[in-house]
Amino acid sequence: MTKKSDASLVRLLKGVEKFGKEVYPHEEDLFRKLANAQSPHTLFITCGDSRVDPNLITQSSPGELFIIRNVGNIVPQVDVKDPNITAALHYAVEVMKVKNIIICGHSNCGAMKALEQFDETGKWPASDLADWLKYAEAALEKVKKTSFEKSEHVCCNLTEANVRLQISHLKTYSFIQEAKKKRNINIKGWYYNIGTGTVSVVQDSDTPPLLASEELALLKKRRN
Repeated sequence: MTKKSDASLVRLLKGVEKFGKEVYPHEEDLFRKLANAQSPHTLFITCGDSRVDPNLITQSSPGELFIIRNVGNIVPQVDVKDPNITAALHYAVEVMKVKNIIICGHSNCGAMKALEQFDETGKWPASDLADWLKYAEAALEKVKKTSFEKSEHVCCNLTEANVRLQISHLKTYSFIQEAKKKRNINIKGWYYNIGTGTVSVVQDSDTPPLLASEELALLKKRRN
């Protein structure tokens, strides 16, 4: 290994050491409780991007979130029969009985940039990435009908459109439909802005997203 790769590995191992000595002792009761079972309240589907940390964003503890991560926070529709996605969805919804499903996109998403690039060049390479991003292509087609300039704003719109699309794919699974009908499971789309640290709630329609604080205020009002 190179000195640079050695240094990054040392950083990881030091982190593990610090966790064992400083973090675990303060949370020992929680980890002992989690050692035999988990009961997450939320299925959190997001991108594999290293800048997106679901537990940090939501200030959740271990055991609260069941997380699915992939390039572009994509959920292929049910007829694709992707066993990896289907198994994770089924386990979270049918076995863990989560109360919420969040699909979270983010700013400066490399997957969305690649999608735009493939479309601009007119060349979809023969690659696993291109094959995977085909499940987000409909979002790009929708955005192209309303956006006429290439900018960060367009990329933001594409990410939001992709979140909406993946929610529509999610709803093609019969057990998701049943969970919505019988348990009123919450299905929400989020957009996380890495630079500002803000989260917006993507609406089902093309209406502007709500800030998380606005959504929280609405939920509180509904409960009162």
